[in-house]
Amino acid sequence: MKTMKKLMAVVMVLALGLLVALPALATDTEPTYEITMNSPQEGHVYKVYQVFTGDLSSDGKLSNVVYGNSGYGTEGQAVPAEELEELAENGAETFAKDHAADMTVDSGELNAANNYKLSGLAAGYYLIKDMTENVGTGDSYSAYMVEVVGNVNITPKADQPTLDKTVQDGENWSDVADHNVGETFQFQLTAALPGGNLALYDSYKLVFTDTMSAGITFENIDSVMVGGTRLTAEQYTANSVTAEDTGITTLTVEIADVVPIAGEAWGTAMNVVVTYNAHLNEKATMTNADGPTDNANGAKLTYSNDPTYTGDPAGTPTGDTTEDKAFVYTFKLDGTKKINSADGDILAGAGFTLYQGDTALQFVLVNGIYVLYSEKVFPDATEEEILTEIVSAEGTGEFNFAGLAAGDYVLKESTTPQGYNTCPDKTITIEAVLTEDTDVPNADITMTTADVESESIDGENTTPVENLDGTALTIINKSGATLPSTGGIGTTIFYVVGGVLVVGAGVLLFAKRRMSRS
Repeated sequence: MKTMKKLMAVVMVLALGLLVALPALATDTEPTYEITMNSPQEGHVYKVYQVFTGDLSSDGKLSNVVYGNSGYGTEGQAVPAEELEELAENGAETFAKDHAADMTVDSGELNAANNYKLSGLAAGYYLIKDMTENVGTGDSYSAYMVEVVGNVNITPKADQPTLDKTVQDGENWSDVADHNVGETFQFQLTAALPGGNLALYDSYKLVFTDTMSAGITFENIDSVMVGGTRLTAEQYTANSVTAEDTGITTLTVEIADVVPIAGEAWGTAMNVVVTYNAHLNEKATMTNADGPTDNANGAKLTYSNDPTYTGDPAGTPTGDTTEDKAFVYTFKLDGTKKINSADGDILAGAGFTLYQGDTALQFVLVNGIYVLYSEKVFPDATEEEILTEIVSAEGTGEFNFAGLAAGDYVLKESTTPQGYNTCPDKTITIEAVLTEDTDVPNADITMTTADVESESIDGENTTPVENLDGTALTIINKSGATLPSTGGIGTTIFYVVGGVLVVGAGVLLFAKRRMSRS
């Protein structure tokens, strides 16, 4: 019994000793923290590198700073004061850019599998390096330097530009416009640079790639602007190529390095704008009753997307924006010549001339369509091919005028088939209300004449213009008035009566002369 009591006493002493020692053990254990990436860019993988570590004081400050285990510097060796001063002076993001390539040993990854969280990190400074192999469209790489003296939440910054393509419509710029064939107008490509992280780039390349449909002819570059600075021809490279098989023209405008051009303004938000001249040609699709127009033109922007890259600017990694489109409309007026009523037989051989103001418009026949004449579009057209009057066709009575912008016109019947009355002049207004949408514009086109009911074209969201009702009108000729000519009477009686009157007049004249002699 005494032995048992002594044994129990020893156990109690040991237990009390352990209880006393536990707080001391807990105090000696260094706390750890976690990094969480909020709203990460989809599919990105970030590696975390311990750059510096040290002693964390009770007030949350790091002292006795030494190199961490990332491979940058000698692990555990004190960091020189001047390097810490450089870090403080230049900023953490600049340090991250300058030294990202020096980090070789990571402490773990932030990725979708772990919900972009990494735990168990000792107090210190950490580099978060974007290790994604191929960033997606409209995306870019990033690098962050963070101080971990508690749990850290990071939200990636948007540091990639956006592109907006617009087309000139009078004094306005929009996603949609309408123009005559051969009329010079402008497109604008606007790259919006957000600033912010872009200041970390030593060089920054931009390449505009613009694709024009076969119905658009590129003329020339009007201007390239970086912020408020107009670039000289030596500061950018422009090239246009038209594919022989499709007629599609690809225009590229490259600025090899925006940084020196922007100067002290680099790192602030600014626009880079390319403006060029173009016109619709004979291949332009025409909006009319037969179907939609698809003179759609797309552009994308290629841009530097890795702020940690410090090599030759020509080899900088790049990303692309999504394509942005603009639409150009031109209209075709379809007519049909009928006899006496809209349900009557067709009438061929009637000639029509279309006026805008006092000017008779000229047209050239292209695959059955009379396209508005322009010397730019038809430089080799002969005098015989340039037509002012369009004649209603044999068998159909149809005629057309194509390549027209919205506006006011006057249609005159300049040649009337024999035996029919000339139709009065018709004032025609083509009004296009072109509205923008997220992907494709809608178009509401109304054609009115002085004596024809309005007809409307309503657009759908799936294509630029769809389910058309028509920009068409029917021109009706009434038969000319004629005198009777049947049953042996008709005009013959007039010849008989005329002859009798002539003979009678001769007899009276002869009788009068004889009376005067006698």
